[in-house]
Amino acid sequence: MENQAQAQLTINEIAAALQVIDIVTSRGAFRGDELSQVGGLRDKFAAFVRAAQEAQDAEKAKQSEELTVDTSAG
Repeated sequence: MENQAQAQLTINEIAAALQVIDIVTSRGAFRGDELSQVGGLRDKFAAFVRAAQEAQDAEKAKQSEELTVDTSAG
């Protein structure tokens, strides 16, 4: 069980890794032959974070709709 908890990542941690990639890339930390691998990883991180944020937004909207009281029945 303890190993599973250590292996988990949060959306915020993945977003932070995305920011690190952007920062070190802007500072020229990668060689040209590394850029396609770094770019591919960055694209995967960005897609994952975007999908997770969209899912969270959809869940919040669903919860908000469930909390809305139907005032027309009365």
